[in-house]
Amino acid sequence: MRGLVRRRYHALLGAGASFGGTSSDGRYLPGAEGLATELQDAFALPPIGAAGLRRLYAGAKGKTTTSGVSLDAYLKARFSNTTPPDWMECFAQVPWEQIWTLNIDDCVEVAYTKWSQIARQSAVSISWTEQHRTPRATLDETLVIHLHGKASKAHRDPEIVFDIAGYVNATLAQHRWHRIFGDVYPAKPFIIIGASLDSEFDLQVVLEQGRYSTPDGHPSVIVSKDIDAFQADEYRRYGLIPIASAADEFFSSVLEILPQYLAELTHEEASAATDHPREIFTFLNQWQRLESAPPGPNRDRRHDFYAGHSPEWRDILLSLPSERDRHTATVDRSLEDLKHGEHMILLISGDPFTGKSTFLLSIASEINSRGYEPYLYAGEEAIDIHSAAWWLQRYPRSVLLIDDASDFAHDIEKLNVRLDGTPIALRAILTERASRARHIDNVLAAIPHDNLELNRRLSVGEVSRLIDKLTEKKRLGSLTGKAKTEQRRYFEGHKRELFSSMAELEHGRGFVSRIKDEYAAIADAGAQRLLGVIAIVGNLGYELPAPLVKAISGRTPLEAEAMVSVGELADLVAIRNRRGFHLRHRILGTLLVEHCLDPEERFELAKSLAIALAPHVSRSAITANTVHYRITRALMTAQNLKRFLGSNIDVVLDWYDAVEAGFEWNARFWEQRALAAADAGYFEPAYSWAREAVARHEDSFTLNTVGTVLMQRAASEALGGQWPTDSFELAESALAQARDLEGAVSEYPYETFFRYFERLVTLVEERDRALNEQLRNVWMNWHSRVLSLEPSYRTRLNSSLKSAWDAWERTTQMPTRLTDS
Repeated sequence: MRGLVRRRYHALLGAGASFGGTSSDGRYLPGAEGLATELQDAFALPPIGAAGLRRLYAGAKGKTTTSGVSLDAYLKARFSNTTPPDWMECFAQVPWEQIWTLNIDDCVEVAYTKWSQIARQSAVSISWTEQHRTPRATLDETLVIHLHGKASKAHRDPEIVFDIAGYVNATLAQHRWHRIFGDVYPAKPFIIIGASLDSEFDLQVVLEQGRYSTPDGHPSVIVSKDIDAFQADEYRRYGLIPIASAADEFFSSVLEILPQYLAELTHEEASAATDHPREIFTFLNQWQRLESAPPGPNRDRRHDFYAGHSPEWRDILLSLPSERDRHTATVDRSLEDLKHGEHMILLISGDPFTGKSTFLLSIASEINSRGYEPYLYAGEEAIDIHSAAWWLQRYPRSVLLIDDASDFAHDIEKLNVRLDGTPIALRAILTERASRARHIDNVLAAIPHDNLELNRRLSVGEVSRLIDKLTEKKRLGSLTGKAKTEQRRYFEGHKRELFSSMAELEHGRGFVSRIKDEYAAIADAGAQRLLGVIAIVGNLGYELPAPLVKAISGRTPLEAEAMVSVGELADLVAIRNRRGFHLRHRILGTLLVEHCLDPEERFELAKSLAIALAPHVSRSAITANTVHYRITRALMTAQNLKRFLGSNIDVVLDWYDAVEAGFEWNARFWEQRALAAADAGYFEPAYSWAREAVARHEDSFTLNTVGTVLMQRAASEALGGQWPTDSFELAESALAQARDLEGAVSEYPYETFFRYFERLVTLVEERDRALNEQLRNVWMNWHSRVLSLEPSYRTRLNSSLKSAWDAWERTTQMPTRLTDS
């Protein structure tokens, strides 16, 4: 029930789910056996014994009924414009992450229309043959994905999956939606309704893989009116809890108790789930309430906070961290009274191993104790601005926490704009590595926010408190029983650096030697492969989504789970609630990539990761900013690939060649490929690839890439001391087009122009008066256009603009006034 109210469950509907529904002519919808009989009679097929639906469907292809109706027209009439069974009235009132169906009828879609006044969401119908998309949270959508096709589209080939050829086609082609279902099913909680699982060839392969028993505690169940003892055992082997119940009884019970679980989260009573607006379900799906209840008995024994593992909320509840100097002041600042229209946004940054995440969770604990409610972002997509604003208006004592916040900087900016001028206060605390925090600062440049940088060196007071905490928890290691002065001297000997002090305290091996030894000791090739991909994803700052594990490692979900619970990866990897597989500390990703994976392994693993991600990434996923897209975006970035694959740019370009089939449609793929080629001086293909990006999606970003490639070519030509007139003019034209297309809300074309203008005038200092006059006019045009930008974008440009002006002033005697923008 807690999983349902957070909209974390998927539904899978089998043939039995449509029983009780009727066709447009009033006849009850048939199951597999009934439809087989109908096809045999209607298409005058010869009797062939226990032929089954698949063979009879294949036999009816190309034939017509005695009245001249084709097979696709017959199916469309029989299974479209249906009347759904009564139980679906309850089903439509339950919030779903996604709905999958093995049926070709439109009962579910009609149910959501028929009971639209009480339906929890709006249903969007998708066939397995259609392109990928994600539900739009602002419209409270859920997708209804027909894995065997839709009768209304039976005229398309291939659409209906009934016969052997259809199953083989869907399986061998690894079509996007079948791939996604195969990825998602073992990793997400499911409620299966009306599926016997006895005759679904494609489904059987997925079910036999088993399921993760992830720590979120949301079990998968199968609901069927008739479940015999053999079936019950079989379902349990598949990781499903069998529930012998009619669908209407089951969902009536769900709806009856759903309000009490909503009240548990929202502190409000409701007589029915429909009394709660969709914003509650959307918010609770994305944000995890950090409660101060005592930690439960479930525990990962291999997790060790003092050994440097990423902190968990349980560690905070057990009071494992020692207090940092600015703990109390930060809490006070977070909770101080705000005037009308004021917000409190705090960015906590620091180098690796400075305790940013621990500090964030410790702040959350104190916030809890003072009567405020901390919510940690745990979503897989962009923050839903509307539901967050709605929640903050009704629960003003909420504080939003985002760890590794760089990907969500623009969401915070949008939420701030949404609440600006209203009495709703935004309280948000963000953390990020110092190297990525600059991006957040840039995005929030025009928004009042505080910065707190944690030092990797502890203060004297922090050392003292840490010693006291380690003494209390009996984790002093080699300092046990020593005098306080000697204990302090130990930390001073490590320059009071938190990580190095703790790493040596209990005589633990250094991370590098430990990682090398443990990686070399892994005998299972699948485990080693899985660890390598987790390392690459971790190096990018993410966790490997659980649905991708099978495609990458070749291991079933249960096998992969065993690897990280009691197997060879247990000391390095853990499974986090909902998010998937993560390294016990993020720095392990960097160490594994740098010290354990040779260039060939990195290439192959990065390629496999991209191929596994491809079915989950589409234009819709980009709009929704899904975790799969965010990983893909980081992975295909040219600078990251050069870091993974080495300095040989040909290897990087080979990688783009290897994954082109999965991302040929993607503008960013072509942009990054172009930038990689341009960095190596391959300007001709770089220009063509940059134009490919524009052809896929013309906007300020893709046009800016064209301008960047041309500016790089101009800089290369300028090395000889001659002004690159043609290349510069082409580049300036492309950047001007990018600038004019975006209007007043993008500084990137300006940034590119000023950066390369500075570079070029520095490279070619000897210029005649006529050229300087031309450049002066170009400069003044760009400089005057800066004034049209919105204030936040102008602020971000100040540094580049000043630097370019200084370079121009140094290399020419022509006066050009620099106006304060």
